Amino acid sequence: MQGALSTRPVLETRGLGAGYGAISVIRSLDLSVEPGTVLGILGPNGSGKTTLMLTLAGLLRHQGGEVLLDGEALPSGRASVTNRAGVVLVPDDRALFTGLTVRQNIDIARRKGGMSWDEVGDMFPALADRANQRAGSLSGGEQQMLAVARGLVQQPKVLLIDEMSMGLAPVIVEGLLPVVRRIADEAGVVVVLVEQHVQLALEVADQALVLVHGDAVLRGAAADLAADPSALEAAYLGDSPKSPPAAGPPADAAPSESRTSP
Repeated sequence: MQGALSTRPVLETRGLGAGYGAISVIRSLDLSVEPGTVLGILGPNGSGKTTLMLTLAGLLRHQGGEVLLDGEALPSGRASVTNRAGVVLVPDDRALFTGLTVRQNIDIARRKGGMSWDEVGDMFPALADRANQRAGSLSGGEQQMLAVARGLVQQPKVLLIDEMSMGLAPVIVEGLLPVVRRIADEAGVVVVLVEQHVQLALEVADQALVLVHGDAVLRGAAADLAADPSALEAAYLGDSPKSPPAAGPPADAAPSESRTSP
């Protein structure tokens, strides 16, 4: 367990704009996320959530504004630099080496000082039991565990998890999401979670943001949003006034793209 965590933001965006060529998807997004925070990025399909994640990971160049890690601006569109600095993406396609074993996937990804194999096994007992099994033969839920574990062994300061529940039954998702909470609480990692299962995401998140057409239309404490389903529904339907920029979490978004880990 971590000691007292700093209240200085780990991840910030200032006036961030992002998109594809001449197409603008995210417009002037401000974020400020403190250590040990789970930020849920919600919104309908095509709202810009994935575009946001790719931009934070350095896989897309900014169209404006900046992304900061520990107060230092990250270079635009430099995925390898961003990854080494501590921003790690778990993509929605998981990007596993399916022909290699579970242990080999972890060993390849592991960075000096990152989570050990024993620590991975403690957090994901199912993976420890399947250390020598090919990743491609795992169940969907186990593959998602492995994808998250591969992110954790890279010693992230910020872990971006895009659509953790993709292709999984809700009962499996219910078992996976508490791990997200544990990652933030025990390691002090910022977790930015894109999730379509709104209520489940709000149960584990500290803060949440709803993106619609690239704009943050609603944001606040996850518990407050969960307690006001009518406001959430209005935001999804586009009937909510745009939230003012505030210290707190925002964002995700956009058309799904083929991608690989940085």
